[in-house]
Amino acid sequence: MNPLLAALPLIIAIVLIVVARQSALTAGLALLASALALGWFSATGFDFASSGQALWLAVAITAPIAYILLGGVFLYWVLRAGGALDAIARMTAAAAPNPGLRILLLVYGLGVFFESATGFGVGIIVTAPL
Repeated sequence: MNPLLAALPLIIAIVLIVVARQSALTAGLALLASALALGWFSATGFDFASSGQALWLAVAITAPIAYILLGGVFLYWVLRAGGALDAIARMTAAAAPNPGLRILLLVYGLGVFFESATGFGVGIIVTAPL
């Protein structure tokens, strides 16, 4: 298969997110539909039965990761609703008035804590708004 043709679903998703300003869910569904259509209508021997198996395998792989990431998003919303993010922002601003030092403090201090508490990049979810 032509590499450019194989990259078409990814290109569609990137265009939908960056140019058309669509949500990640919309872009993901378009990526899934275009990848399935590309597999079905190309000469790869990819049929409906194998696409069902591939979808179940994808769900089995992504479900535990989504479970952990959604826990981190929930932690972010709890911290935000409780005012903890504002308190952390005030404390780090008082501890490090220089914005560069504040970024280092948040990334290497607080981000590492949230990463070890939840995992899979959740430290970025919590510390990025600060």
